[in-house]
Amino acid sequence: MEVQMEGNQFTAVVKRAAEVMCRLSVVRPDGNEAAARAALADKARFWIFDYLQRSEPDHESGDTDAIPTGS
Repeated sequence: MEVQMEGNQFTAVVKRAAEVMCRLSVVRPDGNEAAARAALADKARFWIFDYLQRSEPDHESGDTDAIPTGS
């Protein structure tokens, strides 16, 4: 996951097979890059999980036990 910083905003670029799938961002007033990367990684995991769920034909089950956590 590529992370770009502009001021206090950190933007992650989520790619699949070199194709940009999504851009996610967080603002860190303190400029803490490590904390921003951790937050973006969590957001990316949730976005990927949701994307894969929407791509599967049996996504109506509502099973949320498989949602990834940051731990």
